[in-house]
Amino acid sequence: FIYGKPDVPKSSVEITSQVCMELAELQRNDDWEAAVQLVVKAGDPKSSGSPPSAFRVPYDSFRKQGDCRIADSSDSADTNTYNDAIKETADSAKLDYEFMCFFLSSDRLDLYRSIDYRCEDMLLGGDSILSEAQWLLDTG
Repeated sequence: FIYGKPDVPKSSVEITSQVCMELAELQRNDDWEAAVQLVVKAGDPKSSGSPPSAFRVPYDSFRKQGDCRIADSSDSADTNTYNDAIKETADSAKLDYEFMCFFLSSDRLDLYRSIDYRCEDMLLGGDSILSEAQWLLDTG
């Protein structure tokens, strides 16, 4: 709660669908820079603070491993499943980095509240970082 509780609108099916269409277009065009700029324009200026290589190296490596497509309920044969992605990862050449990308769509407000509560507990809970720091100070 450093800056107060977040004042963000709840997501809706229409907004989620529109975002998925925009992302699908960017993915078809392999336009990673435009995707980063979309995040920046959406209100996250820190996304552009890292050099492009910080985004490009893992993204390009992941993109080359398999084709992630947005699922269309009428054409499920055209999508990769989680197990397909695992198999492709195992079959692909070794990369400098080992990672998996997951894109989760949920209500932002619920996510932000969860993060706030976890941070508060980390700072003020019984086994918090502050109580550990106090213990370290007391022990000298």
